[in-house]
Amino acid sequence: ISLLMIGFKGKVKHPPTMQLCVASLLERIRHSDILVHLDDDDFVILLCDTPVSGASTLAKDLARRLINETTLKLTFAVSSISLESSAIDPLIIRMRDAVEQARNQNTDRIIFVTEEKLESISN
Repeated sequence: ISLLMIGFKGKVKHPPTMQLCVASLLERIRHSDILVHLDDDDFVILLCDTPVSGASTLAKDLARRLINETTLKLTFAVSSISLESSAIDPLIIRMRDAVEQARNQNTDRIIFVTEEKLESISN
């Protein structure tokens, strides 16, 4: 299982922009994936049967789609978690912290979050 967090910066609270973003996300994910709206600026997608490389590919595709359709700044955090792990809350917190840090730096990027470290690559 992989997790993909998407942090938006810009006019996300503008209803037409939010509708466009959600429609783009739902068009691209599979029926088995779960989209969660965490707060005003962040979404998480639970990607079933998806390695972290697949989540990274999805992040890159979503970045291309959303950047072409909106003027929002985007940050993606990608991670994997095993079914046996009960530590999803700390992982979500680490992902959210990484997204917030990148958002404060006003950059579009993809960040890989693991148990040991954070790695980032630019879009």
